[in-house]
Amino acid sequence: MSGSKLENSLASGGHSYLLQFIGDWKGTSKTYFEPGVVADESPVVATIEPMFDKRFVQLRYKSSLQGKSFEGWMIVGLHLLDNSWQMAWVDTFHMGTGIMHASGPYTSNSFNVLGKYSTGGENPEYWGWRTVIEKTGEGLSIKAYNIEPGGPDQLAIEMSFR
Repeated sequence: MSGSKLENSLASGGHSYLLQFIGDWKGTSKTYFEPGVVADESPVVATIEPMFDKRFVQLRYKSSLQGKSFEGWMIVGLHLLDNSWQMAWVDTFHMGTGIMHASGPYTSNSFNVLGKYSTGGENPEYWGWRTVIEKTGEGLSIKAYNIEPGGPDQLAIEMSFR
C-alpha cells in the first residue's frame, strides 16, 4: 500500500468521511428530558472546519433551550493507531466546566462514540452519553443519548441540519 495511513484515510477512509461535514449548517435542535417528549425545539446553527492538516474536524454550534442561548464545541477525529472514533466536547449548558471525552470503534458510515459524565457531589454517579453524527443525504444529523447507570439509551438531543 502506498502513502501514509493518514493520506489513505483522507482519500477514502474515516478522515474522508469526516470531511463530508465541512461547512456552515442551519437546522433544528430538539431537547428531550423524558422519553419521547420534546421539551424544547429551537433553531441551531453550526460551523464545521478541518483542523491540523485535516487530522480532525471542529464543530461549533449555537442554539437555545427554553429561550436561553447556549453554544458548544466538539473536536472529532479518527485515531489511526487503534482505529477508533474520538471526541472532546464542551458546551455552556450540559457540561458546566467539564470536558467530555468519548470514543467508539471505527465504522465507515457513522461517527458513534460513548463518553461519561459525573453527577457530582460526595457520592457521584457516572452516566453515559452517546453521540452519533451521520450524513443524511444533503443534511447532517447529530443525536445524543443519555444513559442512566444500568439503564437504556434515552434520546436527549436531536439536531437536524441542512
